[in-house]
Amino acid sequence: MEKANVMWLDKMTCFVRKVAALPSKVLNWMGCGVLFVLTIMTTIDVTGRYLFSKPLPATYELTQLMFSITVFSGMAYFGIRKRHIRINLLLSKLPLAAQEVVDTVTYLLSVGMCIVISWQAFAQAQRLYIDGLRTDVWHIPVFPFLILAGIAMGVFVVVLFADFTEYLSKVVKRGNSVWLLPGIVMALLLVGMPVWLKWLPFAIKGPTFGGISAVIFLALVFLGMPLGFALFLIAFLGMSFMINTNVGLKLIAMTPYNISTTYVYSVLPLFIFMGLLASVSGIAHDLYDTSYKWLGHHRGGLAMATVAACAGFAAICGDSMATAVSMGSISLPEMKKYNYRPTLAAGAIAAGGSIGILIPPSTVFIIYGLITEQSIGKLYMAGVLPGLLMAGIFVLTIGLLCKRDPLLGPPGPAVPLGEKIKSLKGTWPMLVLFIFVMGGIWGGIFTPTEAGALGASGVLAIMLALKRWSWKGILEALDESIGINGMIFLMFIGAIAFTRYFALTRIPSMMADYVAALHLPRLVIMSGILVFYIIMGCVMNIMPVVILTLPIIFPTVTALGYDPIWFGVIMVIMVQIGVITPPIGMNVFAISGVAKGVPLSEIFKGILPFWLGMIATVAILIAFPQIALFLPNLMYGG
Repeated sequence: MEKANVMWLDKMTCFVRKVAALPSKVLNWMGCGVLFVLTIMTTIDVTGRYLFSKPLPATYELTQLMFSITVFSGMAYFGIRKRHIRINLLLSKLPLAAQEVVDTVTYLLSVGMCIVISWQAFAQAQRLYIDGLRTDVWHIPVFPFLILAGIAMGVFVVVLFADFTEYLSKVVKRGNSVWLLPGIVMALLLVGMPVWLKWLPFAIKGPTFGGISAVIFLALVFLGMPLGFALFLIAFLGMSFMINTNVGLKLIAMTPYNISTTYVYSVLPLFIFMGLLASVSGIAHDLYDTSYKWLGHHRGGLAMATVAACAGFAAICGDSMATAVSMGSISLPEMKKYNYRPTLAAGAIAAGGSIGILIPPSTVFIIYGLITEQSIGKLYMAGVLPGLLMAGIFVLTIGLLCKRDPLLGPPGPAVPLGEKIKSLKGTWPMLVLFIFVMGGIWGGIFTPTEAGALGASGVLAIMLALKRWSWKGILEALDESIGINGMIFLMFIGAIAFTRYFALTRIPSMMADYVAALHLPRLVIMSGILVFYIIMGCVMNIMPVVILTLPIIFPTVTALGYDPIWFGVIMVIMVQIGVITPPIGMNVFAISGVAKGVPLSEIFKGILPFWLGMIATVAILIAFPQIALFLPNLMYGG
């Protein structure tokens, strides 16, 4: 009987995946096409506005509508490829049989939550249709874009259902079906919590329920439930308990609509696209070649060149992991060739990648600015000097290590001065893009969204000029951009919904008041916050940490009187320290994929001196906050 059930479930999984495959691909292709058109349209608009005084009409509202397509269109296809944002901290510690039971239950909850999101997207579309809402200039009806969102989430439901039946089949195959019963009972108790808690003989107040829901949320997340759906679920249940179910449903309907049609958020997919294009353009190789020729003849020079090239590449990539992987694949073979110790080679790659979070256009600064309502331009300016400071400390660290042990990084061959000067031509794409994009933002010539589009178009132009045009590379960058954008915004929209519910519990404001009443030196409190961020970075990637914690921590930071721009710089460094900290170190596993054959223990050993260098950078920024604030104050006043 069990064998027949397993066969039936396997057939069901296969059938459901086939059903989801075509619509998810079509939606993904649509998103890729829209992102490419948005990039070109924005570039033409800015060019026409400044060169010919003839901008395209109503690009603002067109950007909003096109952005809404990019948010939802890639989610299902990314889900098919198992690219959910999950944190398996507790799940991975369980026996395999228990993992499969937990996965079955959490994916069942995810299916249910995704159905609610899809349903409410259609409900919101119906309301907009009845209201007759149209855009101001082109008079385009808005409701079809919500219908598309509902369809996209509906396809995502099918994908998640296939995941659910896959794990259910594994549970049945092992003969562990009996253990599903307590899991499903607990899931039903969770979903019914807003009802049965009100039947208790005593009242549960907002802060108490907020604490309970926070613990449940952490349990769901660490047990591997996709992060976005865990946020939506707790937000919905929390709002249903605090007010009523109709308000909870309205929260699920309005939050995705409001976020996905807000112009300022469209900056993210464009900068993601720019960074991924830069990764396939060959610019990273050019930067490393230049750095190698100028620094390679020193002890540890190839490692120094890696750090320097990472700093340059970060100026057009904006992501620490992408910077480390792109540069590591180029620099590691060279360091092996000249007999560099694996510890130094891997440590330099990890350290160099860390600079990507500070040098603009950092995608983490974009998310920080959107959540805290701080100027993205100011944040970009604030990251420049700390990024250069960190790079300098890393280069100094390499020099000291190799002076102490010359065999760590033997010097490479010297290069004639003429060849060094000739190699500088490899830096012009990075310099042109950085000055053009960042200069435009800082000079107020164009918005961050326009800067992202112009940056992506700039990389395309450079690829064409250098005869590196590759449709395959461009399509891969578009595909990855749409998927990453969708998963980030699923998490981001869920976090906004969660924040709105959590504010009702009054826990964030109570925390801020409590901390203010402690009468402890604010440096002591800030130190505790920074240690917390290192710990969080150890168990999560940087983006989830920022999205999850900022709404709760930020009120406390501002209540202490710290500058929010300065804190943004400090916070991203601390989380980056966490993601390269043993024993978990999320980014280290990505680096190990590049440094094949190097044990994780050796990579962690190589990272330690740079870890201390990052701590030193933070200490300097705490002692001298003007290092981070000088450029923002100079350019924007303050």
